[in-house]
Amino acid sequence: AASPALALYLIDFGALTAEIVAAPAAFGFTNVTAPCFNTLVPSPTLCATPNTYTYWDPFHPTAAAHAVIANRAAATIGR
Repeated sequence: AASPALALYLIDFGALTAEIVAAPAAFGFTNVTAPCFNTLVPSPTLCATPNTYTYWDPFHPTAAAHAVIANRAAATIGR
C-alpha cells in the first residue's frame, strides 16, 4: 500500500567503509584492519584504545565506528 508520509533513505555502508579505510585519521581511527577484541585466537586480546579501532571484534564495528555510521545516517536524512 502507498504511504505518502513514508520516506526511505539508503546509506551505502560499503562506500562509507571504503572512505574510512582510505582516510582513517579523518574519522579518528588509527586501526582499520585488526579488531580491538580478537576472539578468533586461542588467547583473546583486547586493545587499550578501542575508540581508535574501526572493528570491535572480527565482525562488528566499535562504538566509535557506530558513531560515524550514525552521523552519516543523520546527514543523509538531513538532521
